[in-house]
Amino acid sequence: MRPSPNVKSVLLSAQSANTRTRDIEQEPNYFRELEEQIRGFEQRSSQSPFQAMDRTISRHGLSPGLPCGSSCSPASYDPSTPSGGSPVKIGLPLQNSWLQPVSSQFPPKPQLNHGSIRTNSERPEPSAEVVRRLLDVFVQRHVQCCFELDLNRVMGSLQHGTTKPIIPALYNAMLLIACHFTCDPDSKVWEGVFLERTKWEIENKVIEAHGGRMHNYNSLHHLAAMSLFGLYYYFKGRLLEGHVHTSQATRFAMTLGIHRLHSRIFREAPTPNMPSGQTLVERWYPADQCELAEAINVWWICCGLDMAGSALNGLPASISPEEITTVWPRLLSEYEPGQITPNDEYSVESLFSPQLYPIVTDASQDNIKCLLAKACILMISSAKLATEYPFGSQAPNEWWVRFEQVDRSVNRFMETMPPVYLGQSNEELAYLITAHSGIYCAQVQLHSTLAEYEIAQAAQNSCQDNDFLGGVSYTRCTEACRAAALAAALVLHIDMSNMLLFISVAWMSVSEVLIRDIPRLWRRGKVVQAREKEHQLAIIEKCMERAAETYPPFSK
Repeated sequence: MRPSPNVKSVLLSAQSANTRTRDIEQEPNYFRELEEQIRGFEQRSSQSPFQAMDRTISRHGLSPGLPCGSSCSPASYDPSTPSGGSPVKIGLPLQNSWLQPVSSQFPPKPQLNHGSIRTNSERPEPSAEVVRRLLDVFVQRHVQCCFELDLNRVMGSLQHGTTKPIIPALYNAMLLIACHFTCDPDSKVWEGVFLERTKWEIENKVIEAHGGRMHNYNSLHHLAAMSLFGLYYYFKGRLLEGHVHTSQATRFAMTLGIHRLHSRIFREAPTPNMPSGQTLVERWYPADQCELAEAINVWWICCGLDMAGSALNGLPASISPEEITTVWPRLLSEYEPGQITPNDEYSVESLFSPQLYPIVTDASQDNIKCLLAKACILMISSAKLATEYPFGSQAPNEWWVRFEQVDRSVNRFMETMPPVYLGQSNEELAYLITAHSGIYCAQVQLHSTLAEYEIAQAAQNSCQDNDFLGGVSYTRCTEACRAAALAAALVLHIDMSNMLLFISVAWMSVSEVLIRDIPRLWRRGKVVQAREKEHQLAIIEKCMERAAETYPPFSK
């Protein structure tokens, strides 16, 4: 079936493709910048990490939205923590005796001891020194753990005399994650204990978690514990279990209404219509401005883990982008007294709005968490369009309208993204690489199916079998694959434990396009293009080989 004139205009004519916000000819400048950064990093690789970092930061400064003291601060250089810059300054108690014991109703496993069963008070407990070491590891690794609560407030809830002690679910989840990262054998042996305790606390505090303040229980901290628990399974390479638990966290957040936080400005909770105790689920309301900021950021982490994990497992996500009205995340430091907090209500819908998208997709001043959230939504939306395209038949007008909305938003986001400045902490660099890879993946997913259609049409309608090389969608795919490979090249120089497993979604999408295109280019005598794409594929394969040392699924 021949395509309609509208289809031809998008597939075969760059001049009439009105969804493009920049010419393809302008894009190589951006890629050359990435290449120069890679060469600069390689030249500095012989220096110590501190020298390279100091020189680069003094020359460039931090990326937009990544100020000093944010949740992306450099981690300390320690055998059990990632290499980086200066230590994270967190109010961790200086003496072990200051750590308040965390009470829990967790029952011990019945164990025979000379004919008797060990009582609850006799269950094994880690020493205060072990707990302190694990908490220190968690503090240094909280960025990789996507931890969005105020770390100073959480650590303050561990000290004696606090009026709001930490809930056991969050406490055990933090220690569990720390056990995964630590290299200390005396601490590592407690991993199984904290795994069992975290699972028990999450499952057995369901009523309290849904009731919230009716039970004097912190539902938001329970949600953060659920998110950490799911991420722990992903760290271990147990993808299906990770998907199950992150999906449960997302559904719990939706039950509380955290996916519909329309404003960043704190307001007092309305008076309930019915007496406390007559409802099993209490709609969540923040206690103060800081808790509202935490909830917004925790939601976007839960949503991102759920969507990316679902894509990784080939399973449906717990929520569609259209259901989300929570505003985009900001750094917690932006909510401090004296700071001006943006009062917009922009969320997913505004990302594709014809009137608002130029503002919302301007990524130049977005913080790294906002970049990741928007890149994730754009990637999921692109993938959905790709799966709905009726290859071999004419796509309905509704599909093309949605395609144009997503395409212009992806382009605008790509052209305004902050550069990947090298020499920052590994955590910041890892997050920026993930955001860049995600948006390139969105471009590939959006145009790869149309590129195949262009190739089929060129073979059918032209004697010149190589006409497809000039197709709009084929060119867009080619440039996005090249950009993804350049971003992946940066991964070869950093600690892979700082990278999130979910970057593999982008790598696999790009690899599939390259694997499909390379033989075709060789058959048609396009030696230069074939070799260039082979080099891109080799970079991504090398990254996945390195990632397999940290994440077992990469080796499969």
